[in-house]
Amino acid sequence: MIFDKMRALFHFFIYSSLLISLGAVSLTMVSHQLLRIHPEEYDYGLLLLIFFSTAATYLLARIMGMWNMPPHIKQLFWFGRNELFIRAFFVISCLACFVLFWYMPLASQLLLLFLAMITLLYSLPLFRKNGKQVRLRDIGLFKIFLIVFTWTLSTVALPAVHYGKSLVEPSILLQLLERAAYILAITLPFDIRDMEYDKHVNLKTIPILIGIPRTLFLAQLLIGGCSFLAILNLVFPPAYPTNIPLFISYLLAWWLIRQTHTKQPDYFYTGYLDGTMLVMGILLWMLT
Repeated sequence: MIFDKMRALFHFFIYSSLLISLGAVSLTMVSHQLLRIHPEEYDYGLLLLIFFSTAATYLLARIMGMWNMPPHIKQLFWFGRNELFIRAFFVISCLACFVLFWYMPLASQLLLLFLAMITLLYSLPLFRKNGKQVRLRDIGLFKIFLIVFTWTLSTVALPAVHYGKSLVEPSILLQLLERAAYILAITLPFDIRDMEYDKHVNLKTIPILIGIPRTLFLAQLLIGGCSFLAILNLVFPPAYPTNIPLFISYLLAWWLIRQTHTKQPDYFYTGYLDGTMLVMGILLWMLT
């Protein structure tokens, strides 16, 4: 009985988009530390905006995925059985984003509008391909690189711009590169998970193009690169407390990537791999 309740709570946490939204906040807090923004200087409105905008983005993808799904198929999925909650949380998240947006500086607002445009193009079927309405995520390699691009901008470039930092500073360029490599590394296993479906719809992804072993090697190589870039960040200027949670999280992500195969359950990806983002923030909070 207790195990069933814990499993239900875990499923709620990962499939309601709470985990991925808190992960985005966690990565943004790591960026705050790397930008030398102390906790007493945090704009918590920005962190709330990151949380609700991430939730709205992923909930929109859920809603669009269920758009033409037969009711009996919906019942096979957590988000289908909880569609009312998904829609209500989406509306609340959109309203929160709308309110918080007006309290942001102009530079942050412009970047947020750009990110919102990419999100809509990613999630809504606004293009035609072979006579069918498709989203950007349904075109070639757009899906994974749009994910990397938007997450890097949201969790590194946005806080940098928000606090008046220059994006061409060496330390910030390194952070952008490091974050992009990390997001790409933990997203590649998702493409391995989706290989059968992607083959069915004739969608070219990295695992389909180069195979699973090379994809996993690439992901591990990227995590190694993240660790190397984190070492470089020590000298622009030193940031030892911040890099400890980074190294631990990268090590955990590297180990999980090694466990990736097509038979892993869905929560391995949406729970464990995505959870490495939250681990960073938790460890950083414990150390600071």
